[in-house]
Amino acid sequence: MASLRRACAILGVWLAAVGLKQIASGTKGMPDGGPSGPVVDSQARAAGAIVVWLGVVQIWAAQRPSPAVLRLLSGVMASIAVARLAGVPEHGKPKGVLRVALATEVASAVLLLAASETSLAAS
Repeated sequence: MASLRRACAILGVWLAAVGLKQIASGTKGMPDGGPSGPVVDSQARAAGAIVVWLGVVQIWAAQRPSPAVLRLLSGVMASIAVARLAGVPEHGKPKGVLRVALATEVASAVLLLAASETSLAAS
């Protein structure tokens, strides 16, 4: 369980760092990004803030596992991955860093679900 908690916490730190970068750089830091209008840039930075808080909550949940919270976070991360994949038919496969983001989201969903089951068994 300790290694599972550590992996969840590490992914939480990664998510928070990615979110902070997104807030700082807006669309310029995104693959195929660059200059954009205020609406798109604002949306990108707001998404970064959400990712920061997802990372913070994941770190917190890894330290104080509650099966319900872990399952909720797993569902959130899985839905983000599904949303990212929804654009593939129209725009093609994501590039470099977005593949890493997708892998992080899928790994987080799986690890959080496993942690919820492990913490249920430990209860």
